[in-house]
Amino acid sequence: MPVASALGKRVREVPEPQTPSKRRVVQLLPTPTKTPTKQIVAGTPSRARLSPYSPAKSALRRSADAAVIGRDEECSALQSFLGDPQSDLLYICGPPGTGKSATASQFLDKTAQTHPKRRIVQLNCVSLKRPQHVYEALLEHLDTPGSTLSDLQTCLQTLAHEKEIVLVLDEIDFLLSADSPVLYSLFELHRLDKVKVIGIANALNLTDTLLPMLRASGCEPEILRFKPYSASAVTQILEARIATASQKSGMPVVVDRSALVFLGRKMANATGDIRKALDILRSAVELAEQEYRSEAALQPLSPVSNSSMNAASPSRKISPVTIKHVSRVTAAAMGGAAHASNASALLATPPSAAKKTSLNDKVVAVAPVTSTAQLIEHLSLHEKAALCTMLVRKSQLAEASMAASRLTGGTGNAKGRAGGVCVADLFQAYSELCKRDKMLTALPRAEFATVVSAMVDKGVLTLPGRSKTGHATAGRSRPIGLISASAIEMRVILGVAEIDILRGIGDIGILKRFFD
Repeated sequence: MPVASALGKRVREVPEPQTPSKRRVVQLLPTPTKTPTKQIVAGTPSRARLSPYSPAKSALRRSADAAVIGRDEECSALQSFLGDPQSDLLYICGPPGTGKSATASQFLDKTAQTHPKRRIVQLNCVSLKRPQHVYEALLEHLDTPGSTLSDLQTCLQTLAHEKEIVLVLDEIDFLLSADSPVLYSLFELHRLDKVKVIGIANALNLTDTLLPMLRASGCEPEILRFKPYSASAVTQILEARIATASQKSGMPVVVDRSALVFLGRKMANATGDIRKALDILRSAVELAEQEYRSEAALQPLSPVSNSSMNAASPSRKISPVTIKHVSRVTAAAMGGAAHASNASALLATPPSAAKKTSLNDKVVAVAPVTSTAQLIEHLSLHEKAALCTMLVRKSQLAEASMAASRLTGGTGNAKGRAGGVCVADLFQAYSELCKRDKMLTALPRAEFATVVSAMVDKGVLTLPGRSKTGHATAGRSRPIGLISASAIEMRVILGVAEIDILRGIGDIGILKRFFD
């Protein structure tokens, strides 16, 4: 716009030059409400969702939630202990994998719901860095500060006015291996009013060999022994887990029952460890799944509808877990091809007709099986091996006694023969026979003592001075389950006839080699 200057002339104002800029267009986009996901087309299903083996594998994990099966007697014993005001100290023992912790935990959880005046405190001692930390850990479970034994005692005395306290200490032998006074002090907590203590460990003779002060102070606990699972119990547990997984997922059962029966007999003839049985069956399921995927890789995937996304395609045949899969995994997990070669023998039903057993190149005619022979037949493989070693050791002692009698002109050491065989000597002979034949892996010393003690409970072996039925004779009023001496130092004799042992062994070649 022109403006007037000082001389009266109009002057046009020129604006200052500016650098032109590019025109910017800003477009406001709506903020997405959620992250976009890949759209799944109905004609391209996921391979993982088609696998029918995943539910079974999850159910066979050791940590999977499952109801305890086959431990009704042990639960009744726990019920009696908790209901008896005179019982306040219990020691639960047994070989690994026999359901000690699971049975006690599930039973105590149920009783805590039905008895509001009872407070259950469960602690696994392996989780502690040092044994002395057990006091602080128990006080933490009781919602009370403190870290010493006196703090724990004060807390228990205070809580006892309102509720009954049950302290459950799992893997309690961990405390003993490092610091025995800590374990002594925990057992002595039962002296407090309305306090019960339950200790759980694998060692069968912990209270006999490692805690002599308990017995000297009159603080001897009651003993509840968990025996290894039988073949039928192992089969029932595995079958229940597979069936539950199938019902929850809607998938078909992927394990043949014959494979479960085979594995149950395998484990019962070994250690009766249910955890090892779960691991073996899970590996067998994975082996069958690999075959299933290999076959599927050779065939194109067929389209399926959305309603069948959680089921296997009808065009793809499911490979069930059979005896072949279980036998392969068992052979790798339990010591070679000898286990796989005995698959047919384990599955065959024991005949009731007469059969023959060879022993030291002598053929012994075996009559139809008696009840005692059936009991021996259902023992585990290592229990049968211990009995075979007992026969071999008894024969060796008899020959040595006869040789001594020839030299001295006497009748031999009849008193020594009646005194039985020391478990330590029996374990030494058993280990040497296992190493010699290289067909059976010998158990550790403590587990072997547990096996022998279990056979004493069953009446197959007995203690000198006891009757054949396992009942105490005059002068011995304690039950057979409570052994005063160390389990590895006690002496045992046969509680059954030798012919019944031979009948029970049958045609198991691994054990017949013991007599060579």
